[in-house]
Amino acid sequence: MFRLPENLVHAATESADHDHVGYLLTTRLDGPVIHDGRGRNYYALIRPEDRVAWHSTAVGVECLPPHTHLGVPATVRCEYTPQTPIYWAVPVVRPSFCDPASIGLLVRVGAARVSGDD
Repeated sequence: MFRLPENLVHAATESADHDHVGYLLTTRLDGPVIHDGRGRNYYALIRPEDRVAWHSTAVGVECLPPHTHLGVPATVRCEYTPQTPIYWAVPVVRPSFCDPASIGLLVRVGAARVSGDD
């Protein structure tokens, strides 16, 4: 899974609205994504074998190593609230994973916008 800083995702989607970001991530990544509003990160789930095929130098982006502990919200938690800041920004609707190439594009766009190079 990839840890994606909230500011990078918001820059890539040009939105900080939770519902709008979730919609855009659904259309762009085609797989489940967890948002941790407390830690200010998104976690895009990928197949384990995709881990070694992708690397990013963007600040805060990390492909988490195997056996990383991550709190996973209940499948019914699909909305941000102050009481439940960890939720599925893109819910699991079928067995699927995010496309690493799409994550890469999202990261490049977000990093360019954060640095002002867009």
